[in-house]
Formats: sequence, structure tokens, C-alpha cells
Amino acid sequence: MSTARAVLFDLDGTLVDTAGDLGAALYVACDHFSIERPGYDDARRAVANGGAGLIARGFPDSDEARRKAALEILLTHYASNIADRSSLYPALPELLETFKQQQVPWGVVTNKPEALTRPLLDALSIQPTRNCIVGGDSLMTRKPDPAPLVYAAGLLGVLPHHCIYVGDHKRDIDAARAANMRTIAAAYGYVAHDDDPSDWDADHCVQESGALQQLLTDCAVLLAPDSVRHA
Repeated sequence: MSTARAVLFDLDGTLVDTAGDLGAALYVACDHFSIERPGYDDARRAVANGGAGLIARGFPDSDEARRKAALEILLTHYASNIADRSSLYPALPELLETFKQQQVPWGVVTNKPEALTRPLLDALSIQPTRNCIVGGDSLMTRKPDPAPLVYAAGLLGVLPHHCIYVGDHKRDIDAARAANMRTIAAAYGYVAHDDDPSDWDADHCVQESGALQQLLTDCAVLLAPDSVRHA
């Protein structure tokens, strides 16, 4: 991590726990069509694959037309209730405050549409450096393509190999490695039952958000700009 100068985060399941709001939106769609609700744990793990993944979990036997209608209901409800149950993971408010004090550049790179990402961050008063927010539709490609991460590094004014990327899905680690970034796997996120973050070839794997805070706080002096490090 000694060459790192900035940190980029995935959003859902890494920086913010959004499962409560997304699960509630799925249940609204299920109730609309009188479909049995999946268990919360199943719904939570499906969050990693976005709205389409949630609908696939909740409507496994439905045809395409019903799934499309259900997705529209889910997204409409979610957009109107985007931060009712969502919050930063434990210890991460303190981490972001450390970044602020140390002037560590950081941003968000997610596959969540930008039109949902920005309102969520605004509702939670989360303000990345230089408004570095890259959504799944901000560019022509999204993760696991490395282009969004490279673009985000440019927004922060650093080279990709000077960035750390934190994510809770293998595609996050694959994208960051392709961008030549250091990687941290967030095993506390929305990881499938049959998946093992220790197999993703990340540079570090953390089991709790508190461990992520500790790891990146320990790096904060290295991450801070020269003017701060030598003050």
C-alpha cells in the first residue's frame, strides 16, 4: 500500500449497507404480484447484482414481461425511499472523517445507476473528494471493465496505480487489478453463499468494516498529500 495516494470504494455492500431499502423495494414488487417474499438473507445477498439480481431472486419462475414490470415497481419504490434504512457501515464514518482530516482523496465507483447513486450519497451526507462519483451508466462500460476505475482516478488527479479499490464482489477486484490498483475485498458485504472472497486474489481481505477502517487508518499518513505528511 506504500505507493497509494487515494482510495476508491464500491457502494452497495462496501461503503453503504443498502440491503434494507432494496429488500423493502423487492417486497413491494412481490406483494404487488402476490409472489411469496424471499427471505431477507437471500434478498440481501442478491443486492450485489442490482435490481435485476433482486428480481431474479424474488421472481425465479416469472416470465420476462412480469420481471420487467416488477423491476419498474422496485426501482420506483426504491428511488422514493432511497435512504430510509441505509447507512454507512460501522466504523466507516470515522474512516471518512480521518480522510477529511488527512486530506486523503477518495471516491465511489459503482455499477448502481448514477441517478440513484447521487441521491443516496446526498441523503447520507457523503461527499467524495472532488465529487468523484462514477455510476454504472456514467461511461459506456462498467465493472468488471477497468475503465470506470481509471476514469475515477483521473477525477481525483492521481494515477491508477496510486489507488486502492475496495469492493465486495469478485468483479470489483478483477476490475481494480486490470486497472493496476491495489485491492481490498470487503468480505462483510453482499457475498453469495458459495463464494469465498479469499479466492479473489485481492491484496487484502477484511471480514468486518472495522477491520477496513483500521487498515486504511493505518495507511492514512501514507495516503495523505505530501503537504500534510510533512506538516
